[in-house]
Amino acid sequence: MFKVFLVEDEIVVREGIRNNIDWEQYGFRFAGDAPDQGTIGSTPQIGRTRALEEAVARHPNWELVAQECGDFTRAKAYEVMSDILEKTKDIDVVYCENDGNYQTFLCSRSC
Repeated sequence: MFKVFLVEDEIVVREGIRNNIDWEQYGFRFAGDAPDQGTIGSTPQIGRTRALEEAVARHPNWELVAQECGDFTRAKAYEVMSDILEKTKDIDVVYCENDGNYQTFLCSRSC
């Protein structure tokens, strides 16, 4: 079962996604959520990426298998996530800093 960690800047949207999706129906376990904000190259984006990389460094059993830019568009996010899933079959967690990426991930997993 895949674990999902949701990152979304709007609390109402985050709560709605967290509470209204039957995660297990899609083969996922909800692992948690956090707010985000910013654009590529901004201080918040750099901080989120650094925090993820530091978390991976603190957990020797974690492996960061891909890190790519989705350009903050669903189309590019779908392209990137589909490519990652095609190359990497054993993924437990997907961390997205891109608006709408979790929907893109769910869609790419079902396609």
